[in-house]
Amino acid sequence: MVGAYLARYPDITYDSIDTYFPGVGVLEKSGITPERFDYARRFGQIWLKSIEDDPKNKAMKDRLALFQKRFGRQDIIPLQNIRTLLRDDQAFKAFLTDDAAAIAWVNKNQDINKTQREHTFSYQSIDSMLHPITVGVLPALAS
Repeated sequence: MVGAYLARYPDITYDSIDTYFPGVGVLEKSGITPERFDYARRFGQIWLKSIEDDPKNKAMKDRLALFQKRFGRQDIIPLQNIRTLLRDDQAFKAFLTDDAAAIAWVNKNQDINKTQREHTFSYQSIDSMLHPITVGVLPALAS
C-alpha cells in the first residue's frame, strides 16, 4: 500500500518526508533506506499499472469516463462513493439519465467539508454541473 501511495504522489521523496518531521528521522529509525523507499515506489507503480491494464477493469474505467462526462466535479465526492455508484447498475443508469436522481445522489454523497470550504459551490449549482449524455448499454462489469 505504501508503494501505491508513493507511486501516486511522485513529489514525495525520501528526503521530503524528513522535512515533515524535522529532526526525527522517521524513515531511518524504521529501517527504511533510500533504496528500499525507491523499491516500494517502483513496486507500487508496477502494481497500479497491472490493475489499470487488467481487462477486467476496463468496464470500470469506461464507467468512470461516463461519470466524468455527466458530472465533471468528482473532487467533491469521496472516491469510495463514486466507486459504489459505478458498481450499482440501476443507480448508475439513473444517475446518467435522470437529472433529479443525479442531483439527489450528489447531495447525498458530496463531501460537506470540501463544499463548505469552496465558496463557489452551492446546492443550486449542481444541476448546472450536470451534462447530458446518451447511454445505450452500460459497460458490463466483470463478475
